[in-house]
Amino acid sequence: MSQNLEEQKKAFFKEMKENGNKLSYDFSKEDHRAVFFAQYGGEGLFQKELPLLYEALKNEAKTINPVKADKFLVGPGDCMEVGNINYDYQDVTSTLVSGKYTEKKLGVDLMGKFLDTNRGTILQSMAIWDEDVANISDIMAVDSKQLRSADELRLQTQAEFFWTEINEENKLCAASQKVCSDVLKITGNNYLVKSVNVIDPMPKDASHLYTELLYDRDPDAGETADYDKFTGVRHEWDKKVYVNIHIPAQVEITLGDNCEFLVEETDIVKGIYLKDFEMKIWSLHNGTVVFNKYDLAKDVVVTYDSNTPNKIKYQFPSNWDHLMELKVVEAKMYADFSCTLPLVCKHGSMEYREGEVTVVISSDLGTTSVDPANKEIKKLHIKFGCLDKECKIQMLDGSERSIEDIRIGDLIRGADEGSLRVDNIYKGMESELVFIETMSGKKIQTTESHPISVVRDGETKVVHAGEVNGADLLKTRDGDEVLKYIYMKPYNDMVYNLELDGGHFFFANGFVVGDFQTQNQCEYEEVNTKTSYPPEIDVEQVQKEMKRLLELYQEYCTY
Repeated sequence: MSQNLEEQKKAFFKEMKENGNKLSYDFSKEDHRAVFFAQYGGEGLFQKELPLLYEALKNEAKTINPVKADKFLVGPGDCMEVGNINYDYQDVTSTLVSGKYTEKKLGVDLMGKFLDTNRGTILQSMAIWDEDVANISDIMAVDSKQLRSADELRLQTQAEFFWTEINEENKLCAASQKVCSDVLKITGNNYLVKSVNVIDPMPKDASHLYTELLYDRDPDAGETADYDKFTGVRHEWDKKVYVNIHIPAQVEITLGDNCEFLVEETDIVKGIYLKDFEMKIWSLHNGTVVFNKYDLAKDVVVTYDSNTPNKIKYQFPSNWDHLMELKVVEAKMYADFSCTLPLVCKHGSMEYREGEVTVVISSDLGTTSVDPANKEIKKLHIKFGCLDKECKIQMLDGSERSIEDIRIGDLIRGADEGSLRVDNIYKGMESELVFIETMSGKKIQTTESHPISVVRDGETKVVHAGEVNGADLLKTRDGDEVLKYIYMKPYNDMVYNLELDGGHFFFANGFVVGDFQTQNQCEYEEVNTKTSYPPEIDVEQVQKEMKRLLELYQEYCTY
């Protein structure tokens, strides 16, 4: 490596650090060009092997109009991220490397390396690509046997996102951005943290895979009854509707023998702080929504007793006012509880500072760690209601009752005429519903994701209400009926769903619909989302060059 290139790399990474570890390449700058092309064997080789992409780098990309989700912008340059590295003595894993775009791209490459910055040694590298995508992500892991004998390591994940698109002049253009994780310093092989105890969130009992999180109930009071304490609240901001999410949690950390937290008399919790706390909602179709990331810990109560200097307790407030936009709600909804707590402490006369002692609490650690500082909890499961409040449910005795008046223990008539017991009722707010009417005049309002029974291509199928089409026959109490109308309708009121014992299909306004368990199992129909490109763009050649780009990266990438 030439001395000049080495200096250019130092200048580039200094600038990158000053920009919050996110930096797009500026090809008018010599050090940017040098660092970029060095990863692929030099500018001459890049131009020879990847002529389309080389020319695309000269074209100006479309103006990006980022979408604001909570406090975060979603789009190139704003959403590329690499999380901190989770370290233990069986596994070293960087958190998910991901990028989300405001629109689908012709192609996206994601390249990364996991390295020891002290030695400039690449411990692991990766390179993946996809076409016509709006999201791309990957995870890297390194066997920690490589690390056990080291006196000191400074580990970092560096990732580069390279994407192509068609600009407003119908020309192929390309862009690239570099993103890095924080540096993790490892100084030895002794566990400083003895135990981490998470009081909440916890499942109701061992039979439940997830903690049930309902936005209109008190989740730490159980799952089988209604509560008035935490009622979903609507906030009309720019005509959008939001609800509050409530997740209680208490974390107690105990350090090992001869260890204690560093404190000062004037401020007993100085040096013991929350570096980051986040909760994210993810689903298959909506991607990830992270909200209130920097406000969640503002009211956390930290308890420290000088008589037990190796223990600390964090009590998170009972209501953090997590605001989630209702339109991201789906049947399959899970919340990742993720909390990182860097601790300042000492062992004898040796002090441990930021980045050296980190407690990681997550429902998605993805590690087989035995390190007590890495605590895995069960994922949170969010449930939502799905039928309008006045929807008439046929009871076992043949009468009809509005779903809002049904109670746990009631008996309703199943679609097979059998008896079904109501085991649970889920409810919440919705801003709009799907309105369906048949030729005979039967009408129903549901959320888009609610399961409804239809005859499609001669076969009975269960589909989401939002997927019903004019060729479907709707299954009803009086037989198969032809669709007359289907459209979205403003609602802004309570919706309900049932969980049933004895079967999962019942009559709602005469339609055969499914309960909440059916909703969780109802898959979405595959939709062709391929984008059409101008005929002058050789899509296959672009894809071929992007795959070749990854090959060059694997061959030439250096620190």
